[in-house]
Amino acid sequence: MKAASRGMEKITSPLVGHKTTALAKLLWQNRRSIDVPSKAVAVLGMSAAFAPARAAEWALAGRALKHHEITEAPLFVLGHARSGTTHLFQLLAQDPQFGFERFRQSIFPYMCGPMRPFADFLLTGLGPNERPMDDMTFTPDGAAEDEDAIGSVNGQMVTLAFYFPREASRHFEKWALMRDLSAAELAQWQDAVRTTFRKASWLAGGKRLVSKNPWHTSRVTHLHALWPDAPMLHIVRHPYGVFLSAWNALVKGAPFLQLGHVDDDEMRDLFFGFYRDMLQQHLEQREVLPAGQYAELRYEDLVVDPVGQMRRVYEQLNLDGWSRFEPNLRAYLATIADYKPNRFDLDRVLAARIAEEWRFAFDEWGYDPDVLVAEDDE
Repeated sequence: MKAASRGMEKITSPLVGHKTTALAKLLWQNRRSIDVPSKAVAVLGMSAAFAPARAAEWALAGRALKHHEITEAPLFVLGHARSGTTHLFQLLAQDPQFGFERFRQSIFPYMCGPMRPFADFLLTGLGPNERPMDDMTFTPDGAAEDEDAIGSVNGQMVTLAFYFPREASRHFEKWALMRDLSAAELAQWQDAVRTTFRKASWLAGGKRLVSKNPWHTSRVTHLHALWPDAPMLHIVRHPYGVFLSAWNALVKGAPFLQLGHVDDDEMRDLFFGFYRDMLQQHLEQREVLPAGQYAELRYEDLVVDPVGQMRRVYEQLNLDGWSRFEPNLRAYLATIADYKPNRFDLDRVLAARIAEEWRFAFDEWGYDPDVLVAEDDE
C-alpha cells in the first residue's frame, strides 16, 4: 500500500493540528518509517504556521478550560471500525442532551474554541468535502472520533499505525491494547483523555459527552478506571461486512495519511490480527462492568429497526430523555432514507480466510459464515 507522494494540497492529515515541537519529536521517533520526507516537512510546516492561532486560543480560553469540570460520565460507543459505529454515533447525536467532539476538534484540537472561525475556514477551504471511504458528507461541525485529539496531547495514539505502517504492530500493541505501558506512560494517556474530554465538554456547554472511538473498544478497563459509572455501548457487525468496509476505507483513506508504506499483503495480515486482538480483549474486559453499564446491539438489527433498537439501548443503560430524543431520531432517519451504500464483491477464498481467522466472532455473535455479505451499509 503505497503512501501518497503528493504534497499537502489539502488538509488530509490530522497531524497538522499538533503542536510543532511535539510533532517534530514524533516524526523523529518514527523517522525510519518515513518514505515521503517532503510530506513530513509539509505537515510540520503547516503545524508551525498555525502556532500563533494555537497561542491565541490558549490566551483566550486557557483559564476557562482549566476550571471546567465534567459533571457526568461520558457514554462510550464501542465497536471495531466499520462495524456501524459512525451510524450509531450519528443517531445518538440527534439527542439534545448529549455533546460530542466535532471534526474541528479532532483535526485542530488547539484551534476549535475561540479560533473556531479560522479552523472552519481551513477545513472548508482545504479539507475534503466527503469522506473518501464512503462519500459521506464532511463538515467541521460533524460528530467525530477523539483518538487524534487525545494523541495531540500526549504524542501517542493508535492511528500512528496508519501514518507509519511499518511500525503498525508496535503502535497498536501499545496504544490499542495498552500493553507494556510504564506507569508514566499510562498516567500521560489518562491525562490526555481527561484534557481532550474536558475541552469537548466545555465546547458543548457542559452537556454529557458521547465518545465514539473504535480504539476504545479494547480499553474498557482503562476507561472504567477513569469513569467507574460510564455506560458503554458496543455495536457488532457480520465479520464479512466489517472486512469489506474496513479494507475499502483503508485502501482509500490510508494513502492520504501515510508517511511510509507496506505491501498490501502485509497490511492485510496486520488487519486480521488487529480485529482479533481488539475484540477478544474487549470480550475479556467487559466482564468488569456492572449490570446496567453495558449494552450491545447488532448493526443489522439497527438498520432494520433503528427506533426499536435505540429504545432498547436507552432502557438497558438507564438513559433518560427518550421522549425528547425520539422525534429527532425519526426526523433524522427520514433524511438518510435514500442513502445508497457502497457494494463490494466477496469471493469464497477471502470469505474462507475471514471465517477461519475470525471464527470466534462468528460464534460469539451468531453470524453465519455461509452467508456471503457483500455490502457496505455504514
